[in-house]
Amino acid sequence: MRDIDLLKLESQAAFQDLLDSIDGVSEQQAWGKVEFLPGEYMHSEGSILSTVMHIAAPKFLYGSAGYRNLEIRWRDTVDRLERFWPSWEGAKEYLHEAHEYWQSTWANERDLERMVTTFSGKQWPNWRVIWTVTQHDSYHAGQIHLLKAIVPPSTNPPPDESDLWRKYCEPLPSW
Repeated sequence: MRDIDLLKLESQAAFQDLLDSIDGVSEQQAWGKVEFLPGEYMHSEGSILSTVMHIAAPKFLYGSAGYRNLEIRWRDTVDRLERFWPSWEGAKEYLHEAHEYWQSTWANERDLERMVTTFSGKQWPNWRVIWTVTQHDSYHAGQIHLLKAIVPPSTNPPPDESDLWRKYCEPLPSW
């Protein structure tokens, strides 16, 4: 087996773990929000919904910056978020679309040492970009399992995060 084939298998396995973590989550459960202590942050505002969005958007950005000449930018992900927030079904559809896009962007890669650009403008070897997105799925799948166990469902949607995305992503070259 070639290294690239192993990376593809690992990427699919991590994504399946992520899908397993959200399996059966209702919209009210996806809206439930953990209350942070001062200074704490989870790369989201603490709901399963926002965690899924935090996973999906970088799939588009790593793929677009590294392999597609920035055809999708952070501002595009914010526009999409605003169109369906706070729909849990919309977030899951977006996650699937993001993963399909991500997989397609590096499907024909062969040189794992080739340097590619990240959405922050840094140059990384191909293998590191692919590994980072794969590990991101696994890491957050674990967070989602924990959130499912400890956060009660909510009838109130979590706040729209588009302002946070603008705050942290507008300075990036991929905005």
